[in-house]
Amino acid sequence: MEIPAYSDLIQNETQKLLDIFEKVFHHKAFTGRSGTFYGYEGLGSIYWHMVSKLLLAVQESCLQAIRQNESSVTVGRLLEHYYEIQAGIGVHKSPDLFGAFPTDPYSHTPGHKGAQQPGMTGQVKEDLLSRFGELGIEVFEWTFDI
Repeated sequence: MEIPAYSDLIQNETQKLLDIFEKVFHHKAFTGRSGTFYGYEGLGSIYWHMVSKLLLAVQESCLQAIRQNESSVTVGRLLEHYYEIQAGIGVHKSPDLFGAFPTDPYSHTPGHKGAQQPGMTGQVKEDLLSRFGELGIEVFEWTFDI
């Protein structure tokens, strides 16, 4: 939404505002937790939760393609990607390859040592949602009262 009374101000001051924001928050230097928890995640790590997020996103894209009557080639390629991603999740890997027993609650595996960080809460959530999708269950909206 553009407010005509402020268009000159926006045009003239946007870069200054962005520069101030960067100076205060150092946004461009922020690397997430990998900057402080490199031993557990970051460069050189397999972040299993993110793999599960990718799996769920590809599944959602596949289901959307089916709903929109995309070609069988498009749907088939999406399904191929889905199952390739799923095969890469730790539970399908040997303890030697995974760096730990694949059923252990670890989500980060640096290349130079075995799985490190406990806490598969996010991965489990995405994996459960993916399994529901495989069963044909989709949630479009939900609400609940506490």
